[in-house]
Amino acid sequence: MDNVLPSLQVEWVLENDHSQAVALLRAQSRRVSLVDGVSFVLMRRMGIATAFAFDPHYLEQGFAPIP
Repeated sequence: MDNVLPSLQVEWVLENDHSQAVALLRAQSRRVSLVDGVSFVLMRRMGIATAFAFDPHYLEQGFAPIP
């Protein structure tokens, strides 16, 4: 853990991020979690196109998952 933590950046969820994630959840016909919704919003805001993820929702949302 001591080797990994210096490489990480904490990104706080802003009120607008949360609102966008809730709107995304309400608009989805397929159930996604709030955590995933917030991740999608943050990734878009930060310009992140790929994610280390096994969840098919990332691909459905236009991200390139790397399993």
